[in-house]
Amino acid sequence: MSMRTETDTKTNVSDNNQNMMGPSANSPAMFLRFRKLLIVLAHIAAFAVSLLLAFLVLNDMRLERYWLIEYYARFIGFFIIIKLIVFGLFKQYRGWWRYVGISDLLGILRASFVSTLIIVAFWFLAVPQIGFIRRNLPDIAHIDGVLMADMAATFLLLGGLRMIIRLYYEEFRTIEADGFLIRMDAVLGNSWTTSIKRGTMK
Repeated sequence: MSMRTETDTKTNVSDNNQNMMGPSANSPAMFLRFRKLLIVLAHIAAFAVSLLLAFLVLNDMRLERYWLIEYYARFIGFFIIIKLIVFGLFKQYRGWWRYVGISDLLGILRASFVSTLIIVAFWFLAVPQIGFIRRNLPDIAHIDGVLMADMAATFLLLGGLRMIIRLYYEEFRTIEADGFLIRMDAVLGNSWTTSIKRGTMK
């Protein structure tokens, strides 16, 4: 009876440890199901914030109602649509952010640069030729500054967000897992805890 209890305890510990360490097991099923949608929403939020920061930089970090409604509110939809398409073509909505590396950051930089080029080309080539768009989009004296600041903010926000997630998994989750193994060591013994740790490190 005691051997069966010990076996069940070890099985439960192994399952709990896998839930803490595995990229699929430690995420709720709902998150895994809508993971791509959540990534897209995170990009939309980053695009909106980056354009807001660009206008803030242009206006000496003063949040004023006239440019927030007259400029930002009219440009935000256009910027988001262009960036969503470009970032999708650059496959930025795939992969696990906890494994981000230099290649991922370069992908963000390329997508930000290309989307900015498309916006510049559309603004200076298409907008003057299309009366409807020209009437509904206000003329910004320093649009080039806004575009450059927006590109930089987009790269920094998305790159920083991915690096924070990687740091969380590499540092804080590792500390949590080590603490879990230390507590189990007192219950099951060092040999069984070592076997669990070796299994999770593969």
